[in-house]
Amino acid sequence: MQRIVRIVSVMLMAVMVFIPANLTIGLKPKKTKPRSKKKKVKRKLTLNEAKKLHYNHTHMQNRHWVALMHTLKKITRVKNRMRRVKTKEKYQELSSLVRKLRKAAHVHKHAYSFHASKAKKCNALINKFSLTTTMVGEASNYADHSCNYGRTITAAMRGFRGKKVRVTNLSNNKSVTVLINDYGPASWTGRVIDLSQASFARIAPLSQGIIPKVKLEIY
Repeated sequence: MQRIVRIVSVMLMAVMVFIPANLTIGLKPKKTKPRSKKKKVKRKLTLNEAKKLHYNHTHMQNRHWVALMHTLKKITRVKNRMRRVKTKEKYQELSSLVRKLRKAAHVHKHAYSFHASKAKKCNALINKFSLTTTMVGEASNYADHSCNYGRTITAAMRGFRGKKVRVTNLSNNKSVTVLINDYGPASWTGRVIDLSQASFARIAPLSQGIIPKVKLEIY
C-alpha cells in the first residue's frame, strides 16, 4: 500500500513540474494580444537642415575620393616593387599588403558612392525649396554699408543669406537679381526685403523710397 502511495505521489509531482505556470487543468491558456508597434513618422527636412546635410555629405564624398586615389596609387607602387623582389617571403608579404589595400579601396569606393547619392538627394531637395519659394510684399531701399554704400546689386532679407533672389516690381514688371548679403528688414516694419540703392534704381526711381508690391523668386 505504501509503495502505491509513493508511486502516485511521484507521478503527481512529475505532472505538477511539467505543467506550465499559466495553465490550469481543464482551462485553456489566455491569449495575449500582440503589442502594436508605433509607426515612426518621418519628419521633413527644412532648407537649412538640407543645406547642412549636403555640405557634410559632399565633404565626406571628397575625403573618400582622395583616400581612394591615394590607395590605388599605393597599390601600383607595391605591385612595381613585387616585380623586383627576389625572395619568396618578401613577395608573399607584399601580396598580402596588396590584398589589404584592395579591401581598403573597396570600402572607400562604396563610401564615396553612398555619400554621393545622399548629396545628390539633398541637392534635389534644396532645388525643390528654391523653385517653390516665392513671396509677395513690400520693398524699400537702404544704403548697404557692407559693400560700397549701396553701389552693388545686393539686398537684405530674413533667412536667405547667401542666396540669389529675383525681385520683380509688379507695377511696371521690371526685375533685378540680387545677392542677399545682409539680414533684415525688421519684422515689425512689414517689409519683406531691403534693396541696395543700385538694385532699387533698376526697378523703380530712388525718390519713390518704397515699392508697395514686389514678387520675390528665391533660387
